Amino acid sequence: MELKPGYKQTEVGVIPRDWDVCPVRQKGDVVTGKALAVDAPGHQRPYLRTKNVLDGRIDIDDVLTMPMTDEQFAQFQIRHGDVLLNEGQSIELVGRCAIYRNEYPEPCAIQNALLRFRARPDVSADFASYLFRHCQHTGVFARIALQTTSVAHLGGKRFERLRLAWPTEPEQHAIANALGDVDELLCG
Repeated sequence: MELKPGYKQTEVGVIPRDWDVCPVRQKGDVVTGKALAVDAPGHQRPYLRTKNVLDGRIDIDDVLTMPMTDEQFAQFQIRHGDVLLNEGQSIELVGRCAIYRNEYPEPCAIQNALLRFRARPDVSADFASYLFRHCQHTGVFARIALQTTSVAHLGGKRFERLRLAWPTEPEQHAIANALGDVDELLCG
């Protein structure tokens, strides 16, 4: 098969020549949330779980609390622009994700059924969110997940090692803006 000028064949398919294929961990930090421990030391802190992370949006109608020390809370706290992904879920929903935009009115953390991707300064978190949503919808996450009984686990380490195609930073912003415009048109 002859490639169009400006494109290259890679392990993930044909992509523009100036795009890179690299593991997720090169584009951001990945953290698995805190395991639920009702009798643990620390103050009661709000946390999000799979129920709160829907496809492209965060739902804060049912936020629970668990005890966390200040150090634990700092480790698992989420901030504006973090991409949250369901780590454990049914096979078709594993990796379902949304970008956090301070929906909850106070500082909040994540439970271990979620992964947090925090983009590096030269990476668009919005683009990463759209890329990860694409991976969930097309079965990329399902293919790397491990399934136990009815729950599939994406796994923080497997997610970190997942090699994906990443455009240049200006293209990431342009793509994310265009997809955001489409979302707005479709969802109003």
